[in-house]
Amino acid sequence: MPQMELTKEEQQKLRELWTFPKFKKARKAMKRSFYYKDNPMVPFFVLFSGLLFLCVFVLPILITLKEQSILPLSTFLLYQKIVFGIVIASFLGIVGAFILAVLCSLIFKIIKLPETEETYLNRILPPMINILFPDAEFAGNEALPLHAFKKAVPIFSYYFPYGLLDLQEQNGLKITDLYAYSPQKGKDRKGLYEFYGQIYTLQYHSHFEGQLRIVPTEKVWGKETNGGHFPACDGEKKIDVEDITHNEHYNIFCTDEQAARKFLTPTMISWFDRQISSGLGFSLNDDRIYLIVKSDLALFTPPKNKKAWKKWNMEKTARSIKTVVASARELAEMF
Repeated sequence: MPQMELTKEEQQKLRELWTFPKFKKARKAMKRSFYYKDNPMVPFFVLFSGLLFLCVFVLPILITLKEQSILPLSTFLLYQKIVFGIVIASFLGIVGAFILAVLCSLIFKIIKLPETEETYLNRILPPMINILFPDAEFAGNEALPLHAFKKAVPIFSYYFPYGLLDLQEQNGLKITDLYAYSPQKGKDRKGLYEFYGQIYTLQYHSHFEGQLRIVPTEKVWGKETNGGHFPACDGEKKIDVEDITHNEHYNIFCTDEQAARKFLTPTMISWFDRQISSGLGFSLNDDRIYLIVKSDLALFTPPKNKKAWKKWNMEKTARSIKTVVASARELAEMF
């Protein structure tokens, strides 16, 4: 999706927000929140453990050199004292680091360090979104119910919906951020199999009987697969339409075939065909439409660690939010 630019007025307001005292406190709270995740004692554990391993490796070599008369006895005794000293110091260092880690944990609980998600979703994002969309409402502690759209998202082990942006528009357009992953290697054999994207939902203009799910397929070694999506379930049946392109790139599952075919007009099918490159997923149930967009953008998802927070850029995040909202509005026009 093409990147939206900020207006000069928006840029100015965001710069003012950056220096606003309340927002500065929120940024400091974000930094402190990572103390839970980035334990300062870990480097000491690694250092002292490494020294212990080195001593265990070096001591047999010194003994062998002494027994073969290569190393004088006086030199061996000196090195032996040094090695034993390092062993004792490392052991005490590990014990000390462990005690300090426990004390730090207790102190952090007593002073109640801010939580990363709570701070980001309720103190960082809301004032930014208010600048971009003054009439919208953002709820950091809410999200679209996972069960409503899960079957239109590829199968993962874990799903994390974040935030709910209600644009307060006539069609009831709302946006939730979604991060999902499976603890297995992806196709490139590197890292996790992950999903970064958004769920758009809006009210369907008329009543729809049953459930309808349209999900993209995928070709592997020339063979069509279900693209990692759920197969037919919950009383669904798979149907095809009189459009070869659509049948090749989408699987259609429904609980009421007559209602599904009534919805899938030639105009609607043609619209879906134009979305093939985006990998759009679709679900219609309880008279609400859910559009699943794999944007590779972490719109409302909090930074994972201190390093990611240091790289975080407010204007870049604001541009991403504007871009996604523009995309949601454009897609919603079809319905």
